[in-house]
Amino acid sequence: FSELVWRNDSWLLSAGLRYEYIHYDYTNNMNSGRLREDGTACGMGGCRYSRPPSSKNSFTNASPKLGATYLYSDTTQFYANYSLGYRAPQATELYRLQRAQQVADLNSEEARNVEFGVKGNYPGLSYTIAAYYMDKDNFIFRDSNFFNVNDGQSRHTGVELELRWQASQRLDIALAATMASHTYRYNQELGGVNINGNDIDTAPNTIADVRIGYNFTPQVRAELELNHVGEYYTDPENLHEYEGHELVNLRSSWQLTPELTLYARVNNLLDTAYAERADFTSFGGDRYFPGRPRNYMLSATYSW
Repeated sequence: FSELVWRNDSWLLSAGLRYEYIHYDYTNNMNSGRLREDGTACGMGGCRYSRPPSSKNSFTNASPKLGATYLYSDTTQFYANYSLGYRAPQATELYRLQRAQQVADLNSEEARNVEFGVKGNYPGLSYTIAAYYMDKDNFIFRDSNFFNVNDGQSRHTGVELELRWQASQRLDIALAATMASHTYRYNQELGGVNINGNDIDTAPNTIADVRIGYNFTPQVRAELELNHVGEYYTDPENLHEYEGHELVNLRSSWQLTPELTLYARVNNLLDTAYAERADFTSFGGDRYFPGRPRNYMLSATYSW
């Protein structure tokens, strides 16, 4: 990775380049294909998983990044960034195949991203407002034949806000929120539905986190947190959805000595029933991965 930076009284310009090389050397010491561990064939149309033959795969990517920041005043700055990023296929995507797929011929995913925003820093108040636009090409997914393929395209746009307000000497409030659109941008028939233009499944359009902290003394602090996850579709066809959820958490800390601090936390204070993740499959229908009910945590740190 290398980066060049140039600055004067009002401008900060940067240009960077990241180079990555990943090499896989996969050796299969068993029989290749849709076979059991002992080499015999499975019934009912064959085994679920297919072992590809031994192979070597290499991926080389160079990712540039350009940035510019304008210092409008002592308290306000504007910035813009452009980047081209890559993600090489993972080992499971290359070699953990299903059904009749013998080889996964995959390339690196590519993402072109533009971001611009404004940052402010005032006494007792700081904020960041950003907007972004990203196109992804060659993203890897499992198609209707259960093959790992590499011809997906998607578009991601959104606005993000981070805010911290020191309301008083004891009270502070922090907010992080995003509103975004994530859509498929390629023609793919699933269940008789062309998903081009559909929302990407399991990707909520709104996420927010609010924290209200209060310092009873310099050593004792409590914090109330509200976490919001908006509704999202659970299938690419956009026929099923999860309604989202809100969680409330409570945490506190007590510094007994300069070396010893105690912590207490109540997660999911209102004991809300929710899903960490939800999706829909053609085999089992709606699937919910339930989140934990109300739970308590006590911890301590000691430093010397």
